[in-house]
This record gives sequence, structure tokens and C-alpha cells, in this order.
Amino acid sequence: HGALASLLGSLNAAHAIANGNTNTNPNSRVGQIRAYMIELDSGTFETAADALIAASNKDLTSMDIDDIKSVVSEVNDLIEDNNDSNITSDELAVANKINDPDRDD
Repeated sequence: HGALASLLGSLNAAHAIANGNTNTNPNSRVGQIRAYMIELDSGTFETAADALIAASNKDLTSMDIDDIKSVVSEVNDLIEDNNDSNITSDELAVANKINDPDRDD
């Protein structure tokens, strides 16, 4: 998990959401990750991708698609406090939007 934790960078803060920290300043890292979660739940993949990009201290858009998929899947696993390594269709749609914002999924 060391390499993945490094890819996540500030997105490791998603642990706080799994631990019940939902009353956060929207400008904090946890607040930004919560905004991503809300956008993902609404099914708006483009805005979810934008929210995740904003919450990250890494340049997600310059990563290759496999790393992006790993980051998106791991953030969601951290939020949900599980270790499901299978990427969901919603996670894949967000990863694809980060990789190619003009893609229509």
C-alpha cells in the first residue's frame, strides 16, 4: 500500500469521512473530499472528477489511467471503510473523466 498511499497524497484524508467526520469546513481537505462524495452520489461524474482533482495535492490529470483508477477506487474504499479492490462503474466513469474530460460516459 506504500505506492498507493503515495499516489493518494492528501486524499488519504478520506479516512476521516469513514470515521464519521462529516461536519467539516468545505475548504478543508476532508470537506473537499466530502464534496467529491456528494457529487459522486448524485451521479454527476464530471463534477465529481473536478471535486476529486481539487481535493488532491497531486496532479491526477497527468497520471496514467491505471493510476487514476487506483486512486479513485482507493478514495472510495477509504470513504466507505472497506477494502474492495474492484472498481465500480461510477468509479470508472470518474477516472475516465479525470483522464479525458471530453470523454462521454
